Amino acid sequence: MEHILPRQDRRASEEVRWACGLGGAALLVWGVKQRSWLGFLLSSAGADLLNRSITGHYLHETLGIVGLTRKGLAALIPHQLGIRVNRSIGVYRPAEEVYG
Repeated sequence: MEHILPRQDRRASEEVRWACGLGGAALLVWGVKQRSWLGFLLSSAGADLLNRSITGHYLHETLGIVGLTRKGLAALIPHQLGIRVNRSIGVYRPAEEVYG
């Protein structure tokens, strides 16, 4: 298994990451204290923001959940778990001859 969590994305500035972390933690705690459906939604949004501050990715990317987007089939590979192939070469020779 290569990675459990995706690699950290460093495109966001430190200030944005801190703001996401503090706001996400506040929403998470406040949502749990509400004990309602609204609280559940707020705590889910807080968990997403907190995860965004730690890893730099949204929660669905971290969990490997992808949907069909305008990218088409390229979106079917879970986030950072696949390889993109741009070109391929066909070798139509017996294996013994190729490795010989």
